[in-house]
Amino acid sequence: MKINAIVFDFHGGGYDTLSSGRIEDMSLLTEIDDLNNVIDYVKTWDFINPDKLYLAGHSQGGFISSIVADRRCDINAIFLFAPAYVILDDVRNTKNMRPKNVLTLMDELGDKYINDAKKIKLPDDIRGYTGDVLIFHGKLDERVPIKYAYEAFNTYNDDNCELIIFDDEEHRFTDKTKDIVVEKIKEKIDMILNIK
Repeated sequence: MKINAIVFDFHGGGYDTLSSGRIEDMSLLTEIDDLNNVIDYVKTWDFINPDKLYLAGHSQGGFISSIVADRRCDINAIFLFAPAYVILDDVRNTKNMRPKNVLTLMDELGDKYINDAKKIKLPDDIRGYTGDVLIFHGKLDERVPIKYAYEAFNTYNDDNCELIIFDDEEHRFTDKTKDIVVEKIKEKIDMILNIK
């Protein structure tokens, strides 16, 4: 099986990104727009099958992927690594944020990020997705507490969603765990393709 993987940077998504844009102009809504634009562009490539599209994302990228998948009808499965659903609680409680919080760039993010985040409603903005979902989460994650993974799992259809917990992992996975994640994703795509 051949899988084409497209990796991109969100505009203003961080200090080390290759894309243009400033952090203070970035928000969840701008990243939703970025991902939709990337998907629409990729679907124009003649070596891409537009009926076999999958999304994967880590942390805020996982959060964005789950919202975009809910709003589109062309995503077969989503693979979420420590999806940062905690962000919405963080923006409501910016004065009492925990150490090691997802929003560690608060001074750089600006009001746009906060105001746009308040327009997203969970679990409503992800619950409509009916494709396959794999959620991978580290039990020791301090940035995105594991309770958010359980809440997402309970939002999705039990038949289509699998939550895989790694007992000794934090927010970023070790290479050994990444290898396991890749194998699980390949197995899921294989299963989807064999059913269709």
